[in-house]
Amino acid sequence: MEEESEISPISDYNGEEEVDRLSNLPESLIHHILSFTDMKYSIQTSVLSKRWRYIWTPLRTLSMKYSTPRKLHKDVDAYMYFVERVLMLRDNACDIQKFHLICQKYVEPFTEINFPLETWMLGVVRRNVQDLLLNLPLPEESVLPPCIFTCKSLMKLVLCCYGWKLTAVTLPKSFDLPKLKTLKLKGLTIYDIDLTNKFLSSCPVLESLAITRSSVNLTDIKAPNLKYLTLKHNEYNAIAGLKVRFYAPILTSFICESDMTHQFDYALENISSLVSCDITMAIDCTEKDEEPGAYEDFTAEDKVQYAQKMMKLLRAVRSVKDLILSRWLIKVMSEVPELLDCHTFEYTNLRGMTLRPFLSKECFRTITYLLKISPNIEILCVVINESLDDDDGLPKYPLCDEINDESPDISDDWETGLSLPCFLYNLKIVRIHNVKGRINELKFLEILLKNAPVLEYLVLYCDWDQDAGNIAITRRMKKFTEKLIKFPRAAPYVTFMCL
Repeated sequence: MEEESEISPISDYNGEEEVDRLSNLPESLIHHILSFTDMKYSIQTSVLSKRWRYIWTPLRTLSMKYSTPRKLHKDVDAYMYFVERVLMLRDNACDIQKFHLICQKYVEPFTEINFPLETWMLGVVRRNVQDLLLNLPLPEESVLPPCIFTCKSLMKLVLCCYGWKLTAVTLPKSFDLPKLKTLKLKGLTIYDIDLTNKFLSSCPVLESLAITRSSVNLTDIKAPNLKYLTLKHNEYNAIAGLKVRFYAPILTSFICESDMTHQFDYALENISSLVSCDITMAIDCTEKDEEPGAYEDFTAEDKVQYAQKMMKLLRAVRSVKDLILSRWLIKVMSEVPELLDCHTFEYTNLRGMTLRPFLSKECFRTITYLLKISPNIEILCVVINESLDDDDGLPKYPLCDEINDESPDISDDWETGLSLPCFLYNLKIVRIHNVKGRINELKFLEILLKNAPVLEYLVLYCDWDQDAGNIAITRRMKKFTEKLIKFPRAAPYVTFMCL
């Protein structure tokens, strides 16, 4: 009460005195508010009054972000001094719940100065840290503090190395992480397979594992409590090793992003509890635009090999309820149609499917195959990727307003794909994105309307080409929808929406 009496009243614009309500809040609530701010701003509140002078010292959430400086070397020293002072002056009788060190810009001095990371980590680990995030531009070869990997209180660990090259991390010889539930690795290289397996096996209650833009040698991983698995590795490298085997009996989410040219082989055992799966395969992660021409350089043997591995992966996730597949996965499977006939399995649990295909005639067989083995699908989302496969680099298929009575009849080219081997008896909602009004889009919608007896909604999200002009686009889409509503359909009532 004595401290509160020292707080100066605040005068409003009418000259009336008001109570400083923020300072009158309970200290626990103030600490909760400050936990969402960077430590720099939390400490700055100490100038407000005597009550606020040391209010930051018991904070259990310490987040210190290094901003891009003007005087690089000087500010790096100031940043390290700031971290040192925070750890020294805070109330060490209070545990640290969350400790985040963040530098999302590439700062060269960090690779030159031997900053006392191990000393900081020792102090944090002794305070029973639960959530630890290190996002720093470490040297290309680094040894992380061993105390991190034997912290028995740690529940979440995020290690990110920001830099132009991956950071080769040397793991310690011993691990003990009995409470770790979330592990995220990004920008790291870990060569030692035995230590990697030992590292992951030391986390008996691990629920979420994410490895992004890293080179981590994985082989046989047993994670009985793993629920969320994310493996993303883009233009720099892929996860090393020919086989990536996971035993995760209660896995519910699997996100896989890979370069199909790498010799990957994912084996997921006993994942009947899988709910969502997102598989993105690229032809060359070093090419940002992923030009279709690069795929043509693959040999016939390569295409068969890639298609077989993708089919194996699709079979492994057959218990999934929500599935997302990328354009190149669909493309490479379309190049080996005989593979579709010799693999008989169904997605009996699948309720929602998202495809991002090149909506070409060649891909129709794979798309219809996926629909055939998904008898209980209720929601279908198609995000069209326009393929520039022509020799002249132009779209393969004409716009519907470019076709007139004098145009040659192209319907014969699509006859093989105009019917499905079975009806989609549960399909209720179809969403098509990036609709331009091309003939291939019409043919695909014709297939769906003929084979979906309980379809309720067909939603088209148009790709409004600014160069074409609003009048031309409106005229084109009007002609497109006029053709669409005239198609025969199995469902008695279908609501069409064009957005």
